[in-house]
Amino acid sequence: MSNGPRIKLIWQKPAEPNGVIRSYTVSYSHSGNTQKDISGIDALSYTVDVLGGVQYQFSVRAVTIKPGPDASSNVEVPEYSEFRFPFRHIL
Repeated sequence: MSNGPRIKLIWQKPAEPNGVIRSYTVSYSHSGNTQKDISGIDALSYTVDVLGGVQYQFSVRAVTIKPGPDASSNVEVPEYSEFRFPFRHIL
């Protein structure tokens, strides 16, 4: 477990899913870094270790047989301070 800044992403099931939801995939990147994909998430939340003072792009996709749109959000992570984290962001 990291002692640095973290973001807990929280989402809801799609209002109109494209079939049975098998899992969720969280994708994220920051400042021109390559995108990271975490697949096989069974919960409606995921916590990511982040760097302070960096803007992140997050997206969450429900994995079903038929593809659909992703929920996405930009998050500016404040400079690191022990007293400000964990940071929660709801998609």
